[in-house]
This record gives sequence, C-alpha cells and structure tokens, in this order.
Amino acid sequence: MKKLLIILVSIFFIVSCNGKKETKNTSGGKYTILKTEENEGYKTISILVENEISEENLRKLMKEAAIQNLGNSKGIYVDAFGDERFLKLAGNTHGSYKYGKITSSSPDFFLSKRSKPSEKVVNITIDYFKLYERDREKEAKLQTNEEKLKLYDDHLEELSKKYNMSKDEIVEKMDEFNKYQHEDVVPDEE
Repeated sequence: MKKLLIILVSIFFIVSCNGKKETKNTSGGKYTILKTEENEGYKTISILVENEISEENLRKLMKEAAIQNLGNSKGIYVDAFGDERFLKLAGNTHGSYKYGKITSSSPDFFLSKRSKPSEKVVNITIDYFKLYERDREKEAKLQTNEEKLKLYDDHLEELSKKYNMSKDEIVEKMDEFNKYQHEDVVPDEE
C-alpha cells in the first residue's frame, strides 16, 4: 500500500489549462488542443483524442498535430490524453510524441499505450486524486508514516463506500491504472 501511495503521489502534478480549445482534423482523427506552452524555442501541446483511438491512428494524429503546431519552434512535444480530467492530474494518458530537433541527436520519438483503462478505473483514480488534493495540507502536517498511511487508508475507505467495493478492490483498480500509466507502453518502431 505504501508503494502504491508513493507511485501515485509521484505521478501527481498540477498543470493549468489556458481555457482556449481549438479542434483540428488529421488523417488519424480529430484532436482538441487543451494546453500550449512554449519555453526557449520549444513548444509543448496537450491534446485530447478519442479515448478508444487505435495505436495506428494515434501515431498519425500525433505526428500531424506536431507538424500543424510546430510553427517557428525548434521542436515540439505532443502529449495525448483520452480524458480531459487527467490534464490536471497526471502525465499523458495515451501517448507522447516529440518532433523536430529536441536534442542534438534526437529523431522523432513516439510512445503510446497498448490498452486504455476502463471508465471505472478512470473515475476511481480521479476521485483518489481529488481526495489527495483535498487533504494535501493535512497530509503535510502529519509527522509519521503511520499517520500518512492512516490518511491513505481513510481515502480508500471513502472510495470503497462510494463505489461499493472493498478497499482491496479499490487498490486493484488503482494498480491497474498505475500499470497502464507506467508499464503498458508501446515503444516507437519508426
């Protein structure tokens, strides 16, 4: 349980959404730009794609999105999300693509996920992150690991009541998302 807590906290970060959404079409499907950032000549865009997009179409879509949005930048990172709620909670959910001269020896690079999490797994994970965010200040004041584990256990209890599942089943669903987030990756073959 401790390991899961550490892993979930490590993938948790907050990003801001600029509110402007623009939908574009590609041969791989359509995407919506959720966020754009530029830093020292390099651009990062976060895009929303169809949750059940195939790996082949995701690859096409992300490459075309990179080309369409590169502009005068030296390079671009494209992070794809299948659910907009994850933009504020975790890294990309569907894939990452870098295009252009990101480093002196970097070719195009693509990562995607083999499978997509179920709606229930997504909802449980998002609800966990909301509980974590709600109690972030409280957790910072806790002195011992035992106190922190008790708070984590309280979160599991709250989720188990909401979803009418045991705490072990909740942990299994969260493990499923963690596996999806970190292990279920298809490396670039181009």
